Amino acid sequence: MRNKIIIIIIVVSALSLVGLMITQAFWVNKAIELAQQHFEQRAYNALCGTVDRIVKLNNTNPNLITDTTANGTLYKLKYYNFDSTFKKLVEFNKIHEPYEYAIILNSNDSILYKTAGFSPHSDESKKFKKCLYDLNPKVSARIEVIFPTFSRSIICGIWNWLILSVIFLIIIILSFTYIIFSVFRHKKLSEIKSDFINNMTHELKTPISTIAITSEILMKVDPSKNTDKIYKYARIIHEENRRMQLQIEQVLRMAQLDKNEYELNREEVDLHELIQNAIENLFVDFQQKKVSLHYHFEATRSTAMVDPLHFSNIIKNLVDNSYKYSKGDPKIDIYTVNIDGGIQISVVDNGIGIAPENQKYIFDKFYRVPTGNVHDVKGTGIGLYYVKIMTEAHGGHISVKSEQGKGARFDIFIPFQ
Repeated sequence: MRNKIIIIIIVVSALSLVGLMITQAFWVNKAIELAQQHFEQRAYNALCGTVDRIVKLNNTNPNLITDTTANGTLYKLKYYNFDSTFKKLVEFNKIHEPYEYAIILNSNDSILYKTAGFSPHSDESKKFKKCLYDLNPKVSARIEVIFPTFSRSIICGIWNWLILSVIFLIIIILSFTYIIFSVFRHKKLSEIKSDFINNMTHELKTPISTIAITSEILMKVDPSKNTDKIYKYARIIHEENRRMQLQIEQVLRMAQLDKNEYELNREEVDLHELIQNAIENLFVDFQQKKVSLHYHFEATRSTAMVDPLHFSNIIKNLVDNSYKYSKGDPKIDIYTVNIDGGIQISVVDNGIGIAPENQKYIFDKFYRVPTGNVHDVKGTGIGLYYVKIMTEAHGGHISVKSEQGKGARFDIFIPFQ
């Protein structure tokens, strides 16, 4: 139900965002249309005003120019200073664009006169025309004016608002995208934490139950007659108690990592020796499977400045992972080699492997490779997270190579200093 609500909210929000973009595009288009209409009105006012003034001057002096031919029309326009008058009216109407014009006969569209930049092939919708009938009824002619930078000037007029609109839309889209990813990330984190709590409960419930049952049996044993049984049950209680302590230490260690409250007490130690000691102590807990372990120490320089405790825990976590995720008896190989001013430690196993889609998540906190609904692999999902954080704290890095069903290889690089 909760997933459906989230999906519905996202879909509705996405549709609203699309609607906002369409609305914004509509208003930008309207703004361009209004700016175009305003420009056209001012251009027509300038053209009509110029022709009307020339006609008025011509009417006050009817006998000044008597030539009624096309040449007479051109002469009248020139005599009454069409260029200067039109320029003044263009500026009066707050038009700052360059213009070109031509005098054209209506009968055959032949050009009587044109300025150098006038193009008869210009878009008809961008031409401003005025009939010259009142100037010379004997000749059917018209004047056409074009503004070559007309479209560009309109865009420039709303350019600042257009840029702001685009910026705001980009901000909204990025914010919406971030919110969606945040919702899914928090949802995933919530699920992972829930799995962690379930896993942790399971991990703690088993030793608690074992201790409770063993304690009850121990209380019924006669201490004077069954010393072997007492020792056996006491050892079980001790081991289960130690197991709980390790689980609690893992959780506390994770809390320290999250708060960056850990400190590295670096010492120059032999990593080969440290690896062997760490695994030897770890083998005390490996009782259910027969482990085949092989060392391949090829690094000629094996000393480095590391924190012995944290480095030992890195190795323990990797080997413990190889042990837990093996179907049969584990076969684990540990390699070392010197590269690029440091030492690379590789832990290779013959386990179940890791699917490609899971490999990018295995170093995330609480993440565990899915094994279905069967809880056959113990763990809390913080081991590899700890390994990654501690490796990087030492100035190194970790990577994994694996194929499902063919085991896994973890490579850790630790610099000498």
